[in-house]
Amino acid sequence: MVKTPRVLERIFVHEVFHFVWSRLPKKLRESYGGLITQEFQREVKGELGWSAESMKLDLALEDMADGSRRWKDYLCESFCDTAGWMYGSASRYTEMTLDRGSRDLRREWVAEHLEGRALSV
Repeated sequence: MVKTPRVLERIFVHEVFHFVWSRLPKKLRESYGGLITQEFQREVKGELGWSAESMKLDLALEDMADGSRRWKDYLCESFCDTAGWMYGSASRYTEMTLDRGSRDLRREWVAEHLEGRALSV
């Protein structure tokens, strides 16, 4: 059961960004995948929402190496949870388990690749 408007807001943003993800040029999806691959190489734990974290916990290194469907689905959820964190109004929430340095790198990626860009949904 959703308890606060901020949770609803984060869920709404997350869902809208599924449309954004599906319309991103392949080059941008691959760039985001590169950022997340670096997190895996650094053995970063945590995520910015349970949907991505639950998928992350079930990934095998082969999924990333092979670009499996599970890997692609995880990237999408990670991207959408990142958007929910960035564009929602809650500064902290229990599902936010990603370390600050990794959050900063994601914020920089979004600023560089998405902000100021016309996104069709």
